[in-house]
Amino acid sequence: EDGAAAVFDAFAVAIDNMILLDCELVGALLGIGGVCLEGDNPQTTDEDNSNHFVNLYEPKTDTSEHLDIALDIRDIRVSQDSYKTRDIYNNGRNSNYNSTDDSVGNLRAISSFSIDAGRKMIMEPFINTYAYALQNVESVVMYGDDIYRYADLTINDIFDELNDELDPEELSNFVADTAVALNIWMWVVHLLYEAVYDCRAGTLRRNTAKGDYSVDLAASYYIGSGQKQGNPKTGYLLYNLAEKMGSLFGQLGNGESF
Repeated sequence: EDGAAAVFDAFAVAIDNMILLDCELVGALLGIGGVCLEGDNPQTTDEDNSNHFVNLYEPKTDTSEHLDIALDIRDIRVSQDSYKTRDIYNNGRNSNYNSTDDSVGNLRAISSFSIDAGRKMIMEPFINTYAYALQNVESVVMYGDDIYRYADLTINDIFDELNDELDPEELSNFVADTAVALNIWMWVVHLLYEAVYDCRAGTLRRNTAKGDYSVDLAASYYIGSGQKQGNPKTGYLLYNLAEKMGSLFGQLGNGESF
């Protein structure tokens, strides 16, 4: 908690010096607060809290559609049919694009986070570290020359090579774990880089007409739907993974891993 508070305090000082950036546009970590310095804005009211999720983070924008990508991971885990599992991964099931997006009517798919990586993340250090470290892995070499698509290529390799070797439950869990650790993790990192670029420009960029900001989206993909604070038995995304690992390695803090 102290570390999180220090990060938000640092943001507060930086944003306070940016003439074009309104601190009220940035979400708040519940229990710690936002990035507005004392006196910058009034206290948040109960009415303002209508959009916060799982008592962990209070976004300033509507990210409900993005939170529901967690339900795709849930459905992959319970699937006993490899064809259905692959369809959920490739085409999505629960996360809809909103009405202001060009892709209205379509579903957001976990595979797209990796398939679009080369186009959207090529200038970011993290994706390059992973891509070049994994460029000689057999699945990446076999399936194509787009090394930035390493996460998607790895999951396709799991489907193609292990479908007959693993039982349906093992396959589904393997795919779900890989998708969270590779696809969704790198997408969260990408969104945080976008937030940094936006801050350097002196303003937060709107990702859609509804005003989904990068920090809110990163929190949504990190936590996801169905997650209870400090509970490793709930949720499906990276927060859940951190809680599980915290329990295994004795890193549980005051009800939450650290």
